Amino acid sequence: ATPPGTYTFNWVINEPAMSAVPDLTGDGMSQATGALNAVGLVVGSQGKAIDCNHLNVVASQDPAPGTVVPRGSSVNLVFGIPPKPPHICQ
Repeated sequence: ATPPGTYTFNWVINEPAMSAVPDLTGDGMSQATGALNAVGLVVGSQGKAIDCNHLNVVASQDPAPGTVVPRGSSVNLVFGIPPKPPHICQ
């Protein structure tokens, strides 16, 4: 029995809900946003890099696909753009 004038506390510590980062390579902005939102993640920074194989779609991301992160985390995206003339994509 608990002596009079004392209290007992039971602490419950909840682990944060986790999500695996989806592979967004080749997705457009709306596709990437939808895929992230579906697993409880959000779009972070958005950059651009010359990448003729991924024009106007996700060329790379951080964290990498499959990385397990807390829900609500952001995923940074880099979208492919063409080189400046006179260079062209082949």
